[in-house]
Amino acid sequence: MLDAAVDGSFKGIYIQGEDILQSDPDTKHVAGGLAAMECVVVHDLFLNETANYAHVFLPGSTFLEKDGTFTNAERRINMVRKVIEPKARYADWEATQELARA
Repeated sequence: MLDAAVDGSFKGIYIQGEDILQSDPDTKHVAGGLAAMECVVVHDLFLNETANYAHVFLPGSTFLEKDGTFTNAERRINMVRKVIEPKARYADWEATQELARA
């Protein structure tokens, strides 16, 4: 995708819960691809390095604000239960769903 963004055939990306500028070893490649895109949407808890390239930043929910599961580094699936109501208007999945409908 990043190569396609640089050559102009990939125009936008939606990144949820991942700082690809910190997790990819080739940060120059990632930065070049993000800079070339017409629309970068970042949906995350933090204003991280990737968020610096975002045209739109959507605040995410913490694990305390949602029910669900997560897979840890040992590949074990763990259940999470909501203990507080989210401060955001939408749950993460609802924001993603609304963007998909647009």
